[in-house]
Amino acid sequence: SGTTASLTYAWNTGASEHLIDLAFDQAQTPLVRPVSGTVLQTFVHGDGGSALFRFVVEDSIGIGSSGAAGRIEVSPWHVVNWVGWWLVEWPLESVLPGSWTGNGVLEGEVRFRGYHVGYDAGASAPSGTIRCAKAQFADRTATGIDDPGVPFTFGLSEPYPNPFNPSTSILLEMSV
Repeated sequence: SGTTASLTYAWNTGASEHLIDLAFDQAQTPLVRPVSGTVLQTFVHGDGGSALFRFVVEDSIGIGSSGAAGRIEVSPWHVVNWVGWWLVEWPLESVLPGSWTGNGVLEGEVRFRGYHVGYDAGASAPSGTIRCAKAQFADRTATGIDDPGVPFTFGLSEPYPNPFNPSTSILLEMSV
């Protein structure tokens, strides 16, 4: 569908470099956002094969940086060691970019460019399938409540009658 990308891959495990650059058409990803308070998100459907996954953005939008290649930044790698859908996030303001072609600093505004999928020799499966939902920018804003009150304290009672029986009970104790 138009909101999910699917990639089935097989790595040449003898190669010295392992990177798939899934660049999206910039006309399809026109969103430009400031770094401050912004989180880049997508849902990734993993197959448990421990492939590597990261976001790719173009930064310095609107500040006249020369050369597009120098404006490409990447998130740190995420190891896709789960099966099923998982929300993957990159808080742009608080998590420094990974290493690729950029200068390692997010500057100005950013535009989503795509994803990278990678292979970690000795850890990643030699083949697999990864699916990614449409990426989105989210705002990380503080919300307030009128009266936070006193926090609860929690405790667990001893299991009874015996934790080795076919069934046992553990009471959750809460106080204000």
